[in-house]
Amino acid sequence: MNTARAVVQSNTVGRAVTVADSYTTTVSGVVFSDWFLPSKYELDEMYFHKTMIGGFSVDYYWSSSEATANDAWYHYFVNGGQYTNPKAGVFRVRPVRAF
Repeated sequence: MNTARAVVQSNTVGRAVTVADSYTTTVSGVVFSDWFLPSKYELDEMYFHKTMIGGFSVDYYWSSSEATANDAWYHYFVNGGQYTNPKAGVFRVRPVRAF
């Protein structure tokens, strides 16, 4: 829901929410296009299980959670900290999907 709201708010190409929202992957001929940007709580769970999930860089990852009209939460995959930054900042994106 956060991703959908954020896309309506700022449908700017290259922003974290538009990248996650437009992500697709094909597995055995089936196209999966229902990806979204995880909330700060979902990213926290992903950090907790990062070794089992795999594929994370030692870097910052955007969440879909807003802090203010101009700032959003991000997760630092070195120490597990969560911080806010202006939405125009450049961090990594890790789209997820519900199943």
